[in-house]
Amino acid sequence: MAGLLVSAALVFAACAVCSSFYDFSYDGNAIHKLAVSALRGGWIPIEGSSSIWQEANEVFGEHCSIWIDHYPQGTWEIAANLYACTGSIETGKAYTLIAAFGAAMLLVAYLRTRRISVGKCIILALVATVNPITVAQFLTFYNDAFLMLELLVLLLGLTMLVDVQQTRLRPVAFTLIACAFLLCTETKFTGLAYAGVFSLSFYIYLLAKTLRRREGFTASFLLGVSAFFAILISSSVLVFGFSSYVMNFLEHGHPLYPLFGENAEDIMTSNSPASFADSSNPRKLLLSFFSQSGNILAASGAEPVLKLPFSFTPEELGSLHACDLRIGGFGVLYSGILILQLAIIAILLPKQRKTRPFLFQTALCYLIPTIALMAFLGESWWARYCAYFYFTSCLALLLLLLPGGTDSSASQIVQKALSVLFILLLAANTAFFALYNTKVIVEKTASENKHIAKLEKAARSGKRIVLGYKTEPGAVYALTDRDIPFEFIGPAPEDFKKDGKFNRLYYKLEEAAHDE
Repeated sequence: MAGLLVSAALVFAACAVCSSFYDFSYDGNAIHKLAVSALRGGWIPIEGSSSIWQEANEVFGEHCSIWIDHYPQGTWEIAANLYACTGSIETGKAYTLIAAFGAAMLLVAYLRTRRISVGKCIILALVATVNPITVAQFLTFYNDAFLMLELLVLLLGLTMLVDVQQTRLRPVAFTLIACAFLLCTETKFTGLAYAGVFSLSFYIYLLAKTLRRREGFTASFLLGVSAFFAILISSSVLVFGFSSYVMNFLEHGHPLYPLFGENAEDIMTSNSPASFADSSNPRKLLLSFFSQSGNILAASGAEPVLKLPFSFTPEELGSLHACDLRIGGFGVLYSGILILQLAIIAILLPKQRKTRPFLFQTALCYLIPTIALMAFLGESWWARYCAYFYFTSCLALLLLLLPGGTDSSASQIVQKALSVLFILLLAANTAFFALYNTKVIVEKTASENKHIAKLEKAARSGKRIVLGYKTEPGAVYALTDRDIPFEFIGPAPEDFKKDGKFNRLYYKLEEAAHDE
């Protein structure tokens, strides 16, 4: 009962926080809010295009329906239900905070079964769930952070499944795997690939153990796990993913349309530095991880600039306001942190082979597919597309926090000091995002609320509010959710004489016409 009350309180807190701040991102106001509004308003994806619903119900008509129609709709469904319950569309983005709370508590609970102290468990959970990706996105409708957290839950479930010391947790493991795998596939197309590759890695581990008759894994258990994954994968794609994967294939010949297939949309060329078009994947990875942080697009003409690890400039800090930072997307300190953590893993992980074989083996089950995904997926240079890589930092920290066993007392002192330094570096790197990203959202929200209060007052006094937008119309829900009447003219013309602007919308106030 207490657990349910705590969970309900955390969900309520997440909704309260998210409803208090606006999503200022492009994708949030061009795609995500529009999809959430359509689903909440009764649009059924398998019955027709969202464009039909938009033309009939939205003041701005059809907008970005190609993405709304064909992308997986999992987070939008969650957000639509939260929107329906609260009447505020901004509440819908609470799914990232809710997932962070859940993933952190699950991680602490499992690590405690492995006899790790409460303090260390909490530190590891905070590092895993409060990171540059989640902090940059939790006040937006972006879903990369949510996908990252679901991958964490999936990895946790897979680890529980093969943990012979905790066989009593296998029902929990199956539940976590099923929920996380389903949410991954219904969040993003890449979620299916990520969840599939990590699941395959652990399945191969289980298969090898069973064939070698090690640690009590039986053929019947392997058969049960095989059937479980067969049902899970097929139902995730064919049943729960019918409106995206299946309909995309039936209507456009490819389950991942519009990113692949005939008349596919290229979303990466314009969103990447121009030189990346002809660069190898290793070169893009090196440039992204070891260059100055910045949101460099092809049209900007700028290119990544290499820097010394642990150095940063004021311009880099200013770029952290972006929720989809392209170059150096894991933070201004991460190039140095990366070198440090790779050294930690290279030195300490092999030592676990005999002292902690389960940790050593399951770490490889994570590291091998991570390396494969980073090497073969061309967009892995973009931090939000390889958020799972950040778990290498968590692995390095775990290795530092575990006792050194037979190591000399001097080595253990060095290891403890290094663990403190590593925690401080990770905390500082993430804190920069809180300072230059979250703080900006808080300040902009305060400014937007002043504009909305002005419009509410104008509407009460009988003035006519005329709205126009530049590139995306999602901010209109700030007015419709408050029942503020307005006249919408669509894209604002060049000669639009605005009285103000809020969240990508322009407005002007006119005296209402009176009948003679």
